[in-house]
Amino acid sequence: MDTRTEIERELDAIERDLPKIIADHPDEGDRWFAFAARSDVVMERLADDEHDYAGGRIDCMLRKAGLLPQRAAPVS
Repeated sequence: MDTRTEIERELDAIERDLPKIIADHPDEGDRWFAFAARSDVVMERLADDEHDYAGGRIDCMLRKAGLLPQRAAPVS
């Protein structure tokens, strides 16, 4: 992928489609497979220095959708 804008566009599309992926795949394993089919295509095309950014975006969208647990607040 060439630019951050293109990465954003692809990740935004996955995030927009995530509710449909969830609805269409009630089985957890099928849901993860369907999500990975989309996200892996993006991740495989990234330059090494973009992986952390894209991985963070993916984690955020999965947390927002309730598919990953929320991070606990730091204890002081």
